[in-house]
Amino acid sequence: MPAYRPDIDGLRALAVLLVVIYHGFPHALGAGFVGVDVFFVISGFLISSIIFRELDGGRLSIANFYARRVNRIFPALLLVMACCLAAAFLLDDPGLRRQLGKHVAGGAGFVQNFVLLSEAGYFDGEAQAKPLLHLWSLAIEEQFYLFWPALFATAVAAGARRRGLVLLAVFCVSFALNLWLSAVRPSLTYYLPLTRFWELAMGGALAGSATAPTQPRLPAAVARFAAPLGLVLLAAALVVTDSQRAFPDWVGLLPTIGTALVIAAGPAVWVNRRVLAARPLVALGLVSYPLYLWHWPLLSFLHLRMGQQRPGALVTAAVLLLSLLLAWLTYRVIEQPLKRMSSVRKRAIGLTAAMAVLLAAGLATWLLPSDGAVAEDQTRLETYRKEWQFNAACLDRYRELFVPRLEDDRDFCAASHPGAARTVFVLGDSHANRLYVGLQQADPATDYVNLARGNCLPFLGLEGTLDDRKRLACQPTSDALVRTALASPAEAVVVTAFFARPFNGQFLPASPDVDASMAATMRALGTSGKRVVVMLDVPTLPFHPRACLPTRASDGTLSFPTCRIPRARHEHDLALYAPRLRTLAAAYPNIRIFDPTPLLCDADYCYGARNQWLLYWDPNHLNSRAAAMVARELAKQLDHAR
Repeated sequence: MPAYRPDIDGLRALAVLLVVIYHGFPHALGAGFVGVDVFFVISGFLISSIIFRELDGGRLSIANFYARRVNRIFPALLLVMACCLAAAFLLDDPGLRRQLGKHVAGGAGFVQNFVLLSEAGYFDGEAQAKPLLHLWSLAIEEQFYLFWPALFATAVAAGARRRGLVLLAVFCVSFALNLWLSAVRPSLTYYLPLTRFWELAMGGALAGSATAPTQPRLPAAVARFAAPLGLVLLAAALVVTDSQRAFPDWVGLLPTIGTALVIAAGPAVWVNRRVLAARPLVALGLVSYPLYLWHWPLLSFLHLRMGQQRPGALVTAAVLLLSLLLAWLTYRVIEQPLKRMSSVRKRAIGLTAAMAVLLAAGLATWLLPSDGAVAEDQTRLETYRKEWQFNAACLDRYRELFVPRLEDDRDFCAASHPGAARTVFVLGDSHANRLYVGLQQADPATDYVNLARGNCLPFLGLEGTLDDRKRLACQPTSDALVRTALASPAEAVVVTAFFARPFNGQFLPASPDVDASMAATMRALGTSGKRVVVMLDVPTLPFHPRACLPTRASDGTLSFPTCRIPRARHEHDLALYAPRLRTLAAAYPNIRIFDPTPLLCDADYCYGARNQWLLYWDPNHLNSRAAAMVARELAKQLDHAR
């Protein structure tokens, strides 16, 4: 084993603190997720150091390598995932139980990043409703180590020069793919292993630059300044990076190069020796892995338990302290004693068998039918699923109408009614996608063609609508979609979106271009000669609609929680944009404004569920039932405008 460096444990502590604070208090540390990138570089350095040392000594064993990985990764992971699966059965929520079963299987198989991609990751619903969401990073790390030792054992055993070429090739290919996908397909960049391998390869390059991990990789005069410079770059990453841009992209170089400089400076420089190797940081670094595993499920279950109520700062801090206690207990009671039991290979076999059992339990929970005791009322409230079906014929027709190649054509076209008496184009973002689902159901006499793109407002010349860690190049696509609708043979256009986004400060800083873009778009619609219906946005819930699911009493009866917000809250959001839209529309007789508020609200409240039926898919997207209800009234507006 390589010589121990306490300063690297201190660096681990900084990384896990960034992630934990970001998850607990996202508004206080909006870029704390870069801590994961620090972990990637550290992992690449330490594991590659072992591989290169054994290669140079002629004693690299792939079987022993994986046995050590199993012994390091599996104990805490097994415990956390088993506890999460058990907790799911204590909650009267079959939907959450099935989702957790799938995520346990994804975590046990180290494919959680691909599972999240199949669900659109963070973006198919509220992230806090997924207790095992954070296992994506562990999956990427283990996918990297599936080929890393074998690659060097077979291709670079001949010498350090070839080793360097392979390291350079892996870094360059992975980083180039990261840059390319950040520009054209940012939804993949965050979770794909190939767009992250360059971070682990950077650590590997450090490992290959000296014969022992304790040796500095830089001259003494340079190393003295490299470590503080590295910490400055890490701090700069927290300032420059936020949830409003694609990541890693170019900005991922800040935390990774910063981490590499700190490691390369060696353990003897003052910053590493006195700051990072300080006992409190080292102690936290030793439990950083179980702390990473524990903290997010606890925060997620807290969110699911509290439902409509947001936990306060003290409650959140208490949960994070509990996660630290559980991490320490996991380290002392599980991880350390296991190291003293039997041989490395025997422990690995036992842990692998236990992981296989947990994977099977996850698959069974996900795939087997739910308990037959679940009442019909409960079943019909389970609406968290993809609610449209891809239709190849519609996609072919869409491509005929829209020439430019887009990020994912399937975002823009689902089942419709080709050959119907009239054609209507739908413009907007993901809120328009949800309305489109309802229009299909409510109005089969119309051929609706969906030109809505998630996260992008349908305004001409407006760039930069955002979603969590992704920046989309909205402006060229939105312009092309609007102009395609106006130039099409369709007789009418429906427009809706999360219109409050540029004005409420939650998703996108207010832009001086929004008003001008809105006016230009309404002018283009108003002079197109087509009938146009602009639907104002639906109310946004400050909680996940999962909180509206009923609970079952011991006698079998269902209790339905109150699921509503004051109407004044929605009126406040409308006031941000609706008066301007109404003024612009009034100048054109072919444009009508449709307000769905009376369908979802009464005089005092707006509802997430009514008459024991959910109305929402997540906090701001209608489910198919509510979308169809709204669409029926909107279709009447189209008829009236005719």
